[in-house]
Amino acid sequence: MSRLKDNDMAYREITQPILESADKIVQTPEFNLDASIEHIAHWLPAQGAIKDFIHHDTLHAVQHYPFHEGVAVAAKIFGARSYLPLEDYQKMYRQGRVKNAAIDWAIDRAGCPKQKHEQLRATLFEQDNTGHYPAVSLANHGIRTAWLTQLEINLNALAHPVLFRLLGNFLDQGVSRWSLPKDGERFWDCIVRLATNSLLPLYPLNEPLVHELLAKNPDQVIKACLKEIVGDEQLYEQYLLEMPLAHPGWAGMVHVIECNPKAFLARREISLKEMIAVELAIELAFLHKKKGAHFPGIVKLPRPEGTPFLKNGALSPKIPLRLRVWHEAMEWSLHSELLLALKPHAAPVTKILPEAQALFCIDDRECSIRRYLEEINPAIETFGAAGFFGIDFLYQGLDDAYPVAQCPNIIVPKHLIKESAGKPKPDKKAKTDGLINMHFIAHSMWRGWLYTQTLGIGYAVRMAWNVFRPGSKLPGIRTLSEVESHSHLHLLRESDEPTEDGYLLGFSFPEMADRLGELLRNIGLTQNFAPLVVVVAHGSSSVNNPHFAAYNCGACSGKPGAPNARAFAWMANHESVRAILREHGIDIPDGTRFVAALHNTSRDEITYFDKHLLAQHPAPGLSAFQQAMKKALQRNARERCRWFELGPQSHSNAEAHEHVMQRASSIFEPRPEYNHSNNLYAIVGRRELTRDLFLDRGAFLHSAAHRLILNPLAPLEKRPYLLVQSWRLWNKCNRIFSWDVQHVNQRYFLL
Repeated sequence: MSRLKDNDMAYREITQPILESADKIVQTPEFNLDASIEHIAHWLPAQGAIKDFIHHDTLHAVQHYPFHEGVAVAAKIFGARSYLPLEDYQKMYRQGRVKNAAIDWAIDRAGCPKQKHEQLRATLFEQDNTGHYPAVSLANHGIRTAWLTQLEINLNALAHPVLFRLLGNFLDQGVSRWSLPKDGERFWDCIVRLATNSLLPLYPLNEPLVHELLAKNPDQVIKACLKEIVGDEQLYEQYLLEMPLAHPGWAGMVHVIECNPKAFLARREISLKEMIAVELAIELAFLHKKKGAHFPGIVKLPRPEGTPFLKNGALSPKIPLRLRVWHEAMEWSLHSELLLALKPHAAPVTKILPEAQALFCIDDRECSIRRYLEEINPAIETFGAAGFFGIDFLYQGLDDAYPVAQCPNIIVPKHLIKESAGKPKPDKKAKTDGLINMHFIAHSMWRGWLYTQTLGIGYAVRMAWNVFRPGSKLPGIRTLSEVESHSHLHLLRESDEPTEDGYLLGFSFPEMADRLGELLRNIGLTQNFAPLVVVVAHGSSSVNNPHFAAYNCGACSGKPGAPNARAFAWMANHESVRAILREHGIDIPDGTRFVAALHNTSRDEITYFDKHLLAQHPAPGLSAFQQAMKKALQRNARERCRWFELGPQSHSNAEAHEHVMQRASSIFEPRPEYNHSNNLYAIVGRRELTRDLFLDRGAFLHSAAHRLILNPLAPLEKRPYLLVQSWRLWNKCNRIFSWDVQHVNQRYFLL
């Protein structure tokens, strides 16, 4: 019998068995379908369709484990690599990036007996000839692989296209001209209706066997299919888990919709059980089609030695000790390097009134722009806070069909802010003057064919032009992530009567003052206000980015933060709000003006909002700030180009800036920027700690009012700080967005 190949070098320090053979399956109680589906849902990603984005922990199923145990379990379920290859750690050691002291520290805390420390250290530098093998996992080496290895049937390739088309059409939110489900119709009922009433056969659900199954309910269909496909109740749950692991995105989204039907604007009634029933029926139909009615079930097919089984061992893997030591040593070296570079005891300087102050999002992409802005003009002081700037609301723009949340996903806003035109909008019919803006409201099969054969040629020519000339301005690109600067936000609540949905239209002055005061105190800006304070939100423009929401502001649920910046500036400029703040100890001088702006992080451009308000109340020093920001954006673009393979090789800031603008306008560039790919830390503290440090766009910088006392020479475990966070605890760091920092696991801050 063949044996699955595993990474023997990485996993040879065995403390308990990982994988057991088929003849050692533990006896279990009778199969419970509902309980099994509940267990399965635990392993699926909880990220639904990206309407409201948040930095989501895709390994939430193992977040209750200690870190190394959690990633080991995840590797055995999902088949992903948990650590860097051994040779990568060894290379960092040779480069001096991992220190000997760090290795000693990591070995001491690895749980290895003292007398074996030297032996363990010696194994760290052995050659690894099997590191390229992925971990044996349920997703990649489970019992379903027998279809391919034994019967030479790729069920995923056969069933998934059918299933995905059905799911996509059922969940469609308006892209299609016709809606597949009827009002209130469930997914299972919809599929049954299609399969039984369609004039054209719905392959493979038109098979006689499947027609008989569709007369039953999903529970009965699942059990009937499992009996024929698997044949052993002890393997039912594992088979049901391996199915969605082959398409975790679709399965996870279905489960999210099942738990929260309001996740979609056009409500859809669907459940994970219904999706599994349809998929099993499709698989059974293909098996009958390819192998006949008497095909052997999973239990009758031979399996390689080492096939993982859910019931015994798959969720109790051993931790690869050598990789754990290397990883701990790498992080220790990384954190020590930063802590030694921080400046907790900087020489005291006389506090002078800055020329301007700028409030940015904590996003790591703003880390470098803050550094350049301060470098170009040292009289500019910068702060960092979550990009919704403490003002949570639902926002409905001029052209929005529905309001969207402009706050972290975990906050439920109670206020609704609407945008209105500050000046009459041009007639929408004028938009049809150009070919690229044409849109036909009337749809029919005949008209669709006619337009495709005629006007479609023009669109194809225009697309080809955009591919070969990405520098040309594409219509509407700026409107993807920027709010029109001449519009008006209705921020002041005129009535306490809620809307039909229970929202309050706008804020009262005390509510405005509470939100502003809380944020200003958190970041330490309660006095010494500059004559100009610029509130800089961020968003991202691109033409061909399937993950568009992930490039905008996570604190604004994946939308640009422009409405929040505009709201903050308007509130801070209002005399009634300032009067309340003054009563609470925050005295904003009459000569201080707040200005809202938006940094387009893909194009490195900036837009300043509400110019009509600036005309009425000029902002002193705004022109000088704009000049400094322009230079900072060009330098920022050049720093970004270091990571782009097609970036300019010259040292010209202007060329670099032109390149990033072209990337954002290019139809063949799905990644106009690399977003958080370099993120390593979240640093909470005064700007003096990190000012002038080159962090390589790798840190979230949140300003804090309280001065933290650090001793870089003290042992790491004795340093009293809540400051540095590793990338590996991003799911814990998510809580920072809810300002619940005290609950973050401090053990990891002491690395």
